[in-house]
Amino acid sequence: YGARTRKDVYCLSRVGELQKIWPGSLTFIPVLSQEPEGSDWPGARGFVHDILSAPVVNASERTAYMCGPPLMIDACLDVLSPLITPEKIHYDKFLDRSHMEALAQE
Repeated sequence: YGARTRKDVYCLSRVGELQKIWPGSLTFIPVLSQEPEGSDWPGARGFVHDILSAPVVNASERTAYMCGPPLMIDACLDVLSPLITPEKIHYDKFLDRSHMEALAQE
Protein backbone atom coordinates (compact mmCIF):
# COMPACT_ATOMS: atom_id res chain seq x y z
CA TYR A 1 0.00 0.00 0.00
CA GLY A 2 1.62 3.24 -1.08
CA ALA A 3 0.87 6.68 0.31
CA ARG A 4 2.76 9.93 0.62
CA THR A 5 2.46 10.45 4.38
CA ARG A 6 0.93 8.80 7.44
CA LYS A 7 -2.12 11.07 7.20
CA ASP A 8 -2.82 9.63 3.73
CA VAL A 9 -3.11 6.06 5.04
CA TYR A 10 -6.67 5.02 5.79
CA CYS A 11 -8.64 1.92 6.84
CA LEU A 12 -5.76 0.47 8.87
CA SER A 13 -8.12 -1.02 11.44
CA ARG A 14 -10.19 -2.69 8.71
CA VAL A 15 -7.09 -4.14 7.08
CA GLY A 16 -6.02 -5.44 10.51
CA GLU A 17 -9.40 -7.16 10.82
CA LEU A 18 -8.98 -8.75 7.39
CA GLN A 19 -5.52 -10.01 8.32
CA LYS A 20 -7.05 -11.76 11.33
CA ILE A 21 -9.74 -13.34 9.14
CA TRP A 22 -7.15 -14.54 6.59
CA PRO A 23 -3.98 -15.18 8.61
CA GLY A 24 -1.06 -15.90 6.33
CA SER A 25 -3.10 -15.11 3.22
CA LEU A 26 -3.13 -11.32 3.37
CA THR A 27 0.07 -9.34 3.72
CA PHE A 28 -0.30 -5.59 4.15
CA ILE A 29 2.82 -3.42 4.06
CA PRO A 30 2.15 0.33 4.00
CA VAL A 31 4.96 2.30 2.34
CA LEU A 32 5.28 6.06 2.68
CA SER A 33 7.15 8.08 0.06
CA GLN A 34 7.14 11.55 1.65
CA GLU A 35 6.85 10.98 5.41
CA PRO A 36 9.05 13.51 7.24
CA GLU A 37 12.36 12.02 8.39
CA GLY A 38 11.82 13.01 12.01
CA SER A 39 8.44 11.31 12.37
CA ASP A 40 7.84 8.21 14.47
CA TRP A 41 6.53 6.19 11.50
CA PRO A 42 7.71 2.62 12.19
CA GLY A 43 6.93 1.23 8.76
CA ALA A 44 8.57 1.18 5.36
CA ARG A 45 9.58 4.30 3.49
CA GLY A 46 10.08 4.70 -0.22
CA PHE A 47 7.97 3.30 -3.02
CA VAL A 48 5.88 0.15 -3.31
CA HIS A 49 8.04 -1.34 -6.06
CA ASP A 50 11.11 -1.00 -3.82
CA ILE A 51 9.42 -3.09 -1.11
CA LEU A 52 8.34 -5.74 -3.62
CA SER A 53 11.98 -6.43 -4.43
CA ALA A 54 13.02 -6.64 -0.76
CA PRO A 55 13.86 -10.09 0.65
CA VAL A 56 11.05 -9.80 3.23
CA VAL A 57 8.49 -10.22 0.44
CA ASN A 58 8.54 -13.70 -1.08
CA ALA A 59 6.67 -12.66 -4.20
CA SER A 60 6.98 -15.99 -6.01
CA GLU A 61 4.46 -17.56 -3.63
CA ARG A 62 1.96 -14.70 -3.83
CA THR A 63 -0.87 -13.38 -5.94
CA ALA A 64 -0.64 -9.65 -6.54
CA TYR A 65 -3.63 -7.31 -6.59
CA MET A 66 -2.71 -3.72 -7.38
CA CYS A 67 -4.44 -0.46 -8.16
CA GLY A 68 -2.96 2.97 -8.53
CA PRO A 69 -1.47 5.44 -10.96
CA PRO A 70 0.00 4.02 -14.18
CA LEU A 71 3.63 4.80 -13.25
CA MET A 72 3.33 2.91 -9.97
CA ILE A 73 1.63 -0.08 -11.58
CA ASP A 74 4.22 -0.21 -14.37
CA ALA A 75 7.09 -0.06 -11.85
CA CYS A 76 5.50 -2.86 -9.81
CA LEU A 77 4.96 -4.95 -12.94
CA ASP A 78 8.65 -4.57 -13.80
CA VAL A 79 9.54 -6.06 -10.42
CA LEU A 80 6.83 -8.73 -10.22
CA SER A 81 6.76 -10.04 -13.79
CA PRO A 82 9.96 -12.10 -13.47
CA LEU A 83 8.77 -13.50 -10.11
CA ILE A 84 5.09 -14.33 -10.56
CA THR A 85 3.21 -15.96 -13.41
CA PRO A 86 1.01 -13.50 -15.31
CA GLU A 87 -2.16 -15.28 -14.14
CA LYS A 88 -1.34 -14.29 -10.54
CA ILE A 89 -0.92 -10.56 -11.25
CA HIS A 90 -4.07 -8.43 -11.27
CA TYR A 91 -4.17 -4.65 -11.54
CA ASP A 92 -6.24 -1.58 -12.30
CA LYS A 93 -4.55 1.64 -13.36
CA PHE A 94 -6.12 4.85 -12.07
CA LEU A 95 -6.61 7.33 -14.88
CA ASP A 96 -7.29 11.02 -14.48
CA ARG A 97 -8.53 13.59 -16.98
CA SER A 98 -5.06 14.08 -18.51
CA HIS A 99 -4.84 10.37 -19.29
CA MET A 100 -8.31 10.33 -20.81
CA GLU A 101 -7.55 13.33 -23.04
CA ALA A 102 -4.34 11.68 -24.24
CA LEU A 103 -6.18 8.44 -25.02
CA ALA A 104 -8.87 10.34 -26.93
CA GLN A 105 -6.22 11.88 -29.19
CA GLU A 106 -4.68 8.53 -30.14
